[in-house]
Amino acid sequence: MKSKISFFNPGVQKQNLKQHGWIALVYLVGLLFTVPLQMVLHITNENTMPYRHVEHLFSIGFPMQLFVAFIVPIITGMFLFRYVQTKQAVDMIHSLPISRGSLYINHLLSGLVMLVIPVWVTGGAAAAVSAYPELEAITMSDVWIWTAVMTVMSVFFFCFSVFIGMLSGMSIAQGILTFIILMLPAGLFMLLNTNINFFLYGFPNHYYSGETIVKWSPIIMMGEFNHVEEIPLGHIFVYLGLAVIFALLGYVLYKFRALEMAGQAIVYEPLRPIFKYGVAFCAMLVGGIYFEQYHSTGWLIFGYVFSSLLGFLIAEMILQKTWRIWKGRTFIQYAGYAAVVIIFGLVLHFDVIGYASNVPNEDDVKGVYFGDDVHSLTRAEEEEDVFVTNQAYIENVRAFHEYVAQTKPEEVQTNQPHRFNQYAIAYKLNNGSTLVRQYQLPLESVKDQLAPIVESESYKRINYHVDVLDNKLQNIVITADGPVQKNVTITDPEEIQELQHILKYEISRLQVDDVVENNMNWGSVILELPLQADALPDEAVQLSIPWKKNFNQLEQWLEDNGYLDQARILPEDIAFMEVQRLAGGTNGMAYPDRVFREDLGSETSVQVEDKEIIEKALETSRTMGDGEYFVRFVTENDIEFYGVFTKEDVPEEIISLYNSPS
Repeated sequence: MKSKISFFNPGVQKQNLKQHGWIALVYLVGLLFTVPLQMVLHITNENTMPYRHVEHLFSIGFPMQLFVAFIVPIITGMFLFRYVQTKQAVDMIHSLPISRGSLYINHLLSGLVMLVIPVWVTGGAAAAVSAYPELEAITMSDVWIWTAVMTVMSVFFFCFSVFIGMLSGMSIAQGILTFIILMLPAGLFMLLNTNINFFLYGFPNHYYSGETIVKWSPIIMMGEFNHVEEIPLGHIFVYLGLAVIFALLGYVLYKFRALEMAGQAIVYEPLRPIFKYGVAFCAMLVGGIYFEQYHSTGWLIFGYVFSSLLGFLIAEMILQKTWRIWKGRTFIQYAGYAAVVIIFGLVLHFDVIGYASNVPNEDDVKGVYFGDDVHSLTRAEEEEDVFVTNQAYIENVRAFHEYVAQTKPEEVQTNQPHRFNQYAIAYKLNNGSTLVRQYQLPLESVKDQLAPIVESESYKRINYHVDVLDNKLQNIVITADGPVQKNVTITDPEEIQELQHILKYEISRLQVDDVVENNMNWGSVILELPLQADALPDEAVQLSIPWKKNFNQLEQWLEDNGYLDQARILPEDIAFMEVQRLAGGTNGMAYPDRVFREDLGSETSVQVEDKEIIEKALETSRTMGDGEYFVRFVTENDIEFYGVFTKEDVPEEIISLYNSPS
C-alpha cells in the first residue's frame, strides 16, 4: 500500500481528541481552580484584605499551580505516545499508510493544542477577574507574563516527556525517567556536593547549594517563582529553545526507533550502560550521605559499596527484565565501575590538586569575607558588598586560613548550638574569581588566630552594624530573651542618639570571648531604619544587635531612664529557682532542660528564693553549654526557663549551696 505523507492528518487529530481530549479538560479545570477561582474566593471573602503586594500571578494558589504545570504535560506525553510502548499498538499503527514523521508531528500537535488552549483560557479568565477593584494590584502585564510563562513551560515539559518516551519502551519508565532527569542535574549536583565535602578539607558545600541549584532544574526554578519579585524571563526563553530542540531530537529518534523494542526500559543499546552505571553512581551517593551520619569511615565505605552494588543490580534487572542476572559478567562490569570510583576517591582523599592548602597571596586579594556561614555570599550581589578591603583585616584572615590549612585541626562532626565553631572565608581575587572555604572546627584549636579578626573594627562594622549606628534611626527596640515577653521602644531622638553612642562603645569593647559566646545575652537591640518614601509600615528595615550581659553601660542607662524593668527579666519576676548538680558535667550535652526533665542530677536539687542569688544566677548562666551546675527558673506566672553555669562562671553562692552542711 502506498504511504500518504502529510504533516497534518485530520484522522489522527480526531482520534487523539476522542481518546485523549479529557487531558485538556483536566488541565483547564486544574488551572481555573488554582488561579481565577482563588482570585474570586479572595473577593468574596469579607475577612481578607485586598491584594497589595502581588508581584505576579504565581503568588496565587502557587503550590497547586506548580503541581498541575509539570504533571499534566508529562502525562500528556505519556498518553499520546503510548502506542509506541506496546507491541500490539505499535504494529497496528505503523501498518497504516501514514509515515512515521506524520504520526510524530500530528501527535505532537495534538498535545500542544491540548495544553496551550487551557492556559490561554485560564489567562483570559484571570484577566476578566482582575478587573475587580479588590484586585487592582494585579495588572494585565501580570496576566500576560503568567500566560506566556505557563505556555512555554507546559510546552517544554511536554516535549521533554516525548523525547524521553522515544528513548524508553515502557510508559511507566517514561514517566519516572522524565521526572528523574528533570531533577537529575540539581539532585546530582547536591549529592556530589555533599559527598565531596566528606573528602576535601574546607570544601564549602553550603555555598554551592541553595540558589545555585535553581538554575539546574526547571521544576526547582518554577518552585522559586513564589519567592521572587520578577520572573526570570531570560530563563523562560531558554526553555522555549530547549522545547524546540527536544521536539526535534524526539523526531529524529522516532524515525530510527526499532519497533520491536517496545516493552524495553531503554530502547537504544548505547544508552543502557549509561543508565546502569548512572543508577549505581546515584545510589552510591545517596548511600554515602545516609551512612556518613554514623561518623565512621568504615560505615561510609560500606554505604558506598552496598548502595552502588544494589543500584547496579536493580538497574541490570530492569534492563534484562529478570532477576536472573547472577553471572560473572555482571560482577566484572561492577568491578570496573568500582575501580574507576576508587581512583576518583583516592584523588580526592589525597588532595592531589592541593585544594586544602591553597591560600591566595596577599597581592592577589582584592577583598575578603569572614563569617560563620556562606549565606551572606550568595546574597552579596543583590544586597550589600560583604567583602572588606582593609589590608590589615585581609592579612589577619589570611593568617587564620594559613594556620588552618597547615595544621588541619580535626573538624567537629556536628555544629553544637552553644559553640562558635563554623568559619567561612571568601576571597575576592583581582582576576574576578572568588575563592571560598568553610570549616567546622573546635573553638579551642583556633581561638588565638580568631581573636585579631573578631576584635577588629572591620569585623564589628559588618556583624554588629556599627555603620548603621552612625546614621539616623526611626526607633530602637530592646527585647528580652526567654519566655517572659518584655520589650521597650525608644522613640525620643535624644535618647536614640545616647543609645547609639553607648552601643558603639559597648561593641568596641567586645573581646574574642564575648564574640564567640552566643548564649550570654539579655536579649536583642533592634535598630529600625527610617521608612522609604513609598514603603509600608511592615516593610521597615530592622537590624539586630545581641544585648550581651556585659553591656554594663547600656544596662545602667536603661536603669537610669526607668526602662530596665521593661527590657529584661529581673529577680522580681522570678518566684524561685532550682539548682541541680550533675557530677562530671554534661559531656557535650547542650540543652540544660534535659537535666531536669530526664532527672539526670546526681544530687538532690536545691530551691532558692533569695533575690540576690537569683540575680547572680541570671547574670552568669547561659542558655546552652557544658557545665556541672544547672538551674531552672520559675517565674511568678509559673513559666519555666533553664540555664547552665560553665566551670569558669559558677558563682560562689551556687557552689556553697552544695558545700554547706545540711
